[in-house]
Amino acid sequence: MTTQPDRPHWHFGLWLLVIALTALGGPMSAQSRQSSSRGVTVYADLNFSGQSASFRDDMPNLVSSGWNDKISSIRIPSGETWEVCQDVDYRNQCQVLSGDVADLRGLGWNDRISSLRRVNDGRQWGGAFGNSVGITVYADSNFKGQSATFRDDTPNLALDRWNDKISSIRIPGGEAWEVCQDADYRSQCQVLSGDVADLRGMGWNDRISSLRRVNNGRRSGGAFDNRAIGITVYADRNYSGQSASFRDDMPNLVSSGWNDKISSIRIPNGETWEVCQDVDYRNQCQVLSSDVADLRVMGWNDRISSLRAVNSSGYRDRPSDKVFQYNVEQSLLFYDRGGFTGASTIVTARSSNVGLSARQGSVQLRGGGSWELCDSSGRCATINQDVADVSRL
Repeated sequence: MTTQPDRPHWHFGLWLLVIALTALGGPMSAQSRQSSSRGVTVYADLNFSGQSASFRDDMPNLVSSGWNDKISSIRIPSGETWEVCQDVDYRNQCQVLSGDVADLRGLGWNDRISSLRRVNDGRQWGGAFGNSVGITVYADSNFKGQSATFRDDTPNLALDRWNDKISSIRIPGGEAWEVCQDADYRSQCQVLSGDVADLRGMGWNDRISSLRRVNNGRRSGGAFDNRAIGITVYADRNYSGQSASFRDDMPNLVSSGWNDKISSIRIPNGETWEVCQDVDYRNQCQVLSSDVADLRVMGWNDRISSLRAVNSSGYRDRPSDKVFQYNVEQSLLFYDRGGFTGASTIVTARSSNVGLSARQGSVQLRGGGSWELCDSSGRCATINQDVADVSRL
């Protein structure tokens, strides 16, 4: 008798294998679908209600889809970021969103969106867009919460519902932005050239009212007041790490989050700044008129607590301290009081024969050398060191 193969069992095993593969294929396919981006979903009404539509691709013109100026709430999947703009082709004001927005009225964007596109790693997804996004601000620390991106100067954040609401900031590499505490770039300002995860560390949480781009040391925009940036300080050596710029005197760096945190300094040509170890320009002070890449060389790393500009109009009184000069042009620093106090005036070798009323003041040498001081009657005296009381000459 011929024995037939056990076909039923063989077929049974084959179907089990096919079923098993099919079962495995189901979850794998679903997982693949979940890992792919779902895109932005827009709603005609608040709180994700009413008519809706989803977009996975860039939409330079929502008119064609019937959604121009009709969006009131948005859902954005976790891990995705989208830019929305008020005009077609991503023109006019834009904002970058990375989470759900149940009511666009809170952002001032209800029924105002005309184009939208995906953002990937700080740049728009579309290949035709080559410019950097600009500064991105967040309502919470550590780059969380509601967010918005500004590519243009914004003199008044109140118009965008962002006045005094910023807690962290992202700035792309190679860009620098100035943030100010009042509208129209008034009051205290700082220039930032890197991310700030928590503005509380700088004393700037919920205090920013205006912001603008800085380009090669100058603010953008024709309305700029043509002033220099001022002193720029860095948290690390060689002008790296977190940075900030100050145009105004800072008697207390604690309030700005920079007390005892400065490791290098940039000073524009033609400017001179005094840095001091204690607040209110107390304790040891130094006058600088050029960059310092490493403050350790001077023994000043993480020791600066106050700073102020030195110019022809002078600065406020400070205790009598010998000022140590570092890498400065040969010059004289005149004070209108003895003991190196009072208002000050700088005279360089290029500005000889300068008339000064300094009979009762004091003078410090900066950069060494010998100088001849003459009075109106032609009597002269040569000095090669500091003079605490000019009248004794």
